[in-house]
Amino acid sequence: MKFKTLALALILTFTILASFKPSLGNNENKVGNQIDLKSFVPTTKNKNLTLSEEDGSIKLVFKLNDESDLVRLLKNNVTVEASYKNLIQAKVPANALPKIFNSSFILFFKPPSKAIPFAIQSEGVNSIQANLLHLQGVFGENVKVAIIDLGFDISNPEIQSNIVEYKSFRADEDITGGSLENLRHGTACAEILIDVAPKAKLYLFNFETDIEFLAALDYAVNIGVKVISCSIGFVNVGPYDGTSYIDEAVDEARAKGVLFVVAAGNEALEHWSGNFKDEDGDGFHEFYLKDETNEFLAYKGSIIRVFLSWNDWPYSNIDYDLYLLDESSNLIAYSNNPQTGFQPPIEEILFVSPKTSVYRIVIEKTGGEGNAKLHLFNFDFNLEHYVESESLTCPAEAKGSLTVGAVFFATKDIESFSSRGPTDDGRIKPDLTGPDGVSTSSYGLSNFFGTSASAPHVAGVATLLLSVNPNLAPDQIQSILEKGAIDKGALGKDNIYGSGVIDAFKAYNLIKEKRTLEIHAHSIGFQYPNEPSEELDVEIMVNYVSDGLTRNEIVKPISKILVDYGTEASLKIISELTNYSLVEWDDYGIGRVKTQELKLFMNEDKIVIAYFKLLEAFNASKKAILTIHAHSNDFQYPNEPPNEVKAKILINYFEDGLEKSVEKEPIFQVSADYNSIAKLTVTSIPSGFSWLEWDNYRFGRTSSINLTVFVDEEKTLIAYFKPEIEETNMQKDFSLSISPQTQFFFPGQTINYTIFVSSINGFDSEVTFNAFDLPPNSTAQFYPQLIKPNASTTLMLRTSPVTPPALYTIRIIASSNDNIVKSIEAHLEPAVIPSFKPESIISSFIIIIIFHIISLKRRRKL
Repeated sequence: MKFKTLALALILTFTILASFKPSLGNNENKVGNQIDLKSFVPTTKNKNLTLSEEDGSIKLVFKLNDESDLVRLLKNNVTVEASYKNLIQAKVPANALPKIFNSSFILFFKPPSKAIPFAIQSEGVNSIQANLLHLQGVFGENVKVAIIDLGFDISNPEIQSNIVEYKSFRADEDITGGSLENLRHGTACAEILIDVAPKAKLYLFNFETDIEFLAALDYAVNIGVKVISCSIGFVNVGPYDGTSYIDEAVDEARAKGVLFVVAAGNEALEHWSGNFKDEDGDGFHEFYLKDETNEFLAYKGSIIRVFLSWNDWPYSNIDYDLYLLDESSNLIAYSNNPQTGFQPPIEEILFVSPKTSVYRIVIEKTGGEGNAKLHLFNFDFNLEHYVESESLTCPAEAKGSLTVGAVFFATKDIESFSSRGPTDDGRIKPDLTGPDGVSTSSYGLSNFFGTSASAPHVAGVATLLLSVNPNLAPDQIQSILEKGAIDKGALGKDNIYGSGVIDAFKAYNLIKEKRTLEIHAHSIGFQYPNEPSEELDVEIMVNYVSDGLTRNEIVKPISKILVDYGTEASLKIISELTNYSLVEWDDYGIGRVKTQELKLFMNEDKIVIAYFKLLEAFNASKKAILTIHAHSNDFQYPNEPPNEVKAKILINYFEDGLEKSVEKEPIFQVSADYNSIAKLTVTSIPSGFSWLEWDNYRFGRTSSINLTVFVDEEKTLIAYFKPEIEETNMQKDFSLSISPQTQFFFPGQTINYTIFVSSINGFDSEVTFNAFDLPPNSTAQFYPQLIKPNASTTLMLRTSPVTPPALYTIRIIASSNDNIVKSIEAHLEPAVIPSFKPESIISSFIIIIIFHIISLKRRRKL
């Protein structure tokens, strides 16, 4: 018996559970399962929602008009739990709801989206040939890799010695995730990654909601993690085209040099997508032919979770409602959020099945013009009518993610449940597939099924490659992994297997695989492949990577160098040739450049030729004007500064067959004989500047203070200097700022302040924080306590239920390693209790929010 564990994100918006069960017996049309719900669908939208917290508060996410509006939000007695840019997750007292909901500075609010783990020595290590890299001594040393998941057992002996840091971004700071399933899932993912890369530096971050996920992702990027493995997904957070706020955060991480590896999802058989269709005009969607219901079998005690969205983001005026019927077509749950142009296009149902039974999903259009494309997800239960394509969850469809589908480790065949592309904007996903059905201490022998198991295998291989070549960028790693994959399914990259099944050894060989760099130096009269009798005697500095190490070597043509595949190489002439001048470099078969230095990407064997021009005899009757400038690098020619830099430049040149020299400050010109050589040297650099480089305009630049040019045309030569910062009164220092500076509290409430450290004059020491003069019976903690400049820390102040409501001034002291000490104040004031009664609010605006995280095992047929 084999199982898979599923994980998905629940975006728990205002889900409404029916308080009645009207029978549909007389309304049901047995032909094609057409139905009529008009007799019991409410005539007005139900806004009744329930308070979710034990203290009578509700947890919400706010999008503020501006980050500075946080102070205005805090005046409503909310408790901030997490934030990401202008998205704030907070607990809100019931009596503050009406005022907050009508605040102009709030762009929108919603309950937090909660993630669910995709349902982990692993057989996958041998299946993907990572064991062969271990035999080569490649174990992932010194590579920082993070797993962002719902929970971890940090004492697990399989991973304990690899853990460098663990941190919970949950409001309750519970690293275990609050449930056994959360703990097992994240731990098993970590086990797999360490099986593949046994010496990786492991960072474990857990979360519960979408905003906490974004905070964890941002933190991982900022501490220099190079690979992130993520086996969770979200639904109903945006269109499935890579443009949601979560997708954008993943794209940003990729742009900062982090490879984000994510599970594709397990929803191929639990998903339906397509345009709304109502050919009989009764308002109900027809899933297939005339069938207006989509059936599935659920077991007693299981949680039914149905999510509907449509492509009318971010706010929709097309209104669809979602209904759940039992096998007798009795309505048992529904979601009828209003969509009037100000609400997101989402509906969601959560329901606990009281018995093992067949259930039916119904979609009704209740308002708006036109028909939209629908996405329906029904987690853990296969649908009667399903669509395998476009079944990716977020952020598996992000442009910046490396998305991983699942194959059974023993056969490398695609798992039927593995989510597939394309994305809604037509991109191919997944990118790769990895093994599942593997063993872990958390789930036992051969018992971890799903894309959750596949993603850390791929992340582990990426970690191995980075330990061989730390300079690989995310795009290069993905290219190598895809190029080394075993192609399955349709020829080339497809929406089922991606580029194929991950193969660690083939990918490793692509890095270890060599490409030949062959270097020539020709007179321009011998165009390759025509060879001269002998190469020109010139010295060339070559920078390249071999066996993962960066090397510098001076060579003379013809030379051949073996270079690691997929790396960069650069070549530069470092010696002068009598009677010759460099004309251009030729990257043979690719193109030519007129620069002093040539840069190459070694994705194939390369032949490069440096072409030189034989200098003709002086022509005293023909002249070329040389114009010499001296600029600050702030003014790049032809942009002229108000004044030239007052440097002295010596030029030796020929005029009328005679050698001459001039030393003066630019701008100046000399008239040089045609086909002669001119040599320039910077002899004096003015105070307040340092040397940068020469620019032989339109030909190339050199950092040497000496420049040699061949006078075959009029030339503009610019000496660039870099302004130096005056040292007077420029002592390194730092400053502090705090947001908000004043908070309002109820006794027993946890209050957050954000303190930012700004560098002054290049200050770069670490800063340590401490807090003093705390309210009675209160505690304070900084997250993190030690930070670098131009970063922020969060002061979490926990008051006690017996803390007297009074005015407090907390002193925050920041001290650096070089004994610079700064302080700033945080103010705390007692909250004012509103005059209206909570009962009046609840009676007119009761909020029902059901938060649930599950990780269920599902029987898999052999």
